Amino acid sequence: TTTISYTVTNAAGCTATATATVTVDALPFVPAITGASTICMGSTATFTDGTTGGTWATSDATVASISATGVVTTVATGTATISYTVTSAAGCTSMVTLAVTVDALPTVAAISGTTVICAATSTTLTDATTGGTWSSSDASIATVDPSTGVVTGVAGGTANILYTVTSAAGCTASTAVSFTVNAGPTVSAISGLAGTCIGTSTTLTDATTGGAWSSSDATIATISSAGVVTGVAAGTVTITYTVTGSGGCATSVYATFNVNTVPTGTLNPASGSLTLCGGAPVNIWISGSASGSTYQWYNTGVAVPGATNSSIVTDTVGTYSVVVSNGGCSITLSSVTVVAPPNAVITHPSGNILTTGSFATYQWYLNGTAISGATSVVYHYAAPGAYTVIVTDGNGCSDTSAAYTVTSINGVAGVNVNALDIRLFPNPTASVITIDAPVKVNVSVLRPDGKVIMQQDDATTIDVSNLANGMYMIMIYSQDNALLKTDKFMKVN
Repeated sequence: TTTISYTVTNAAGCTATATATVTVDALPFVPAITGASTICMGSTATFTDGTTGGTWATSDATVASISATGVVTTVATGTATISYTVTSAAGCTSMVTLAVTVDALPTVAAISGTTVICAATSTTLTDATTGGTWSSSDASIATVDPSTGVVTGVAGGTANILYTVTSAAGCTASTAVSFTVNAGPTVSAISGLAGTCIGTSTTLTDATTGGAWSSSDATIATISSAGVVTGVAAGTVTITYTVTGSGGCATSVYATFNVNTVPTGTLNPASGSLTLCGGAPVNIWISGSASGSTYQWYNTGVAVPGATNSSIVTDTVGTYSVVVSNGGCSITLSSVTVVAPPNAVITHPSGNILTTGSFATYQWYLNGTAISGATSVVYHYAAPGAYTVIVTDGNGCSDTSAAYTVTSINGVAGVNVNALDIRLFPNPTASVITIDAPVKVNVSVLRPDGKVIMQQDDATTIDVSNLANGMYMIMIYSQDNALLKTDKFMKVN
């Protein structure tokens, strides 16, 4: 506060003074305005100031207006000065200003391209305005590459695809297009994928009807419209089954399919039949099969237990085949027939006639001596004695019959020596054979070719321990050299 005086002097030199007391008030303190100096057209911004109670104003309401609360609204591009004035209680005022520029939004062209696609397919959208960024309003329906505009359908539905451009001043503008994704039909998994072999076929199925089949490599496997897969070469292909639904949208399911090689092999011997000559087992084997193959032998269609090697040794008659497998494919090799050796049995149909079964050749004997000219199935005997016959079948195997004893020549046949119940045991044997006979007997041991290699009279046992392992023939005679019995035995270790 200060005192102000005013003095006046007249012409006579007299003075008069008037005084007044003056109070000087301080201006209010107003900090700088807080807010953006640049605002994009079409947007608003809120300005604030640390001193409350002031008044907002704009220098050009045609560019930007401001509310009593400091909210600036853009009207047109240009520059306006925003002011904030604070008046004290004494009526003193302070004002701060901020120049605000309103920038124009960038112009964005309309989006071009296909806006309807199928799920799991893609299309590319474009915009004539360059430099923008793509986005999707719902990535669970459609995704879009931010830079390329490639849209990929994810699931059925509609999403907005946006293209946003930002100006140098940081102002953005967007354009959008509604994008529809049509879902393809639901397709079941492919069934029947066990694989197949080269040159063979199998049928694949799918519970969803109306689809189309295809193979990724027809040089390995082809597939027909009915799902029949045929193996062409060893390898792996992808089989595809595609069903097209409404709107042309398709769904595909895929499966890996293997084509395996077919095993090879040749059954030996190739003659087709084997005979158990002399009772010795026969060997059937496979040649030319690949390593790693497995085998199962069959006799007349029935699996032989334990016969799982590439060969089989058997003394059982029947027709033999083998299944050769390589894990994925198999072939059946057939057939080799194992036939029984000839079995000569003398019968006496009538009169003085002796006969036996049907064979390729015959030789009749009387008391162990060949009868000249007696080489047919029937023999007319003229003398008593022990008759035998050696027969040979079409496979070259021979057999000697048991002796048939004729006691008279008046048409009455004698008794077959088998009734005498001559027994040989043990058989097979490693050393000694015991001969159990009701009469004294003499014994001859022969090789399979008929050569006599041992003889013993009054035999009750015979030591064969020095013989090589194998099959032998034994002929038993009475004391007067009548052949009573012919049999076979096996020498083993």
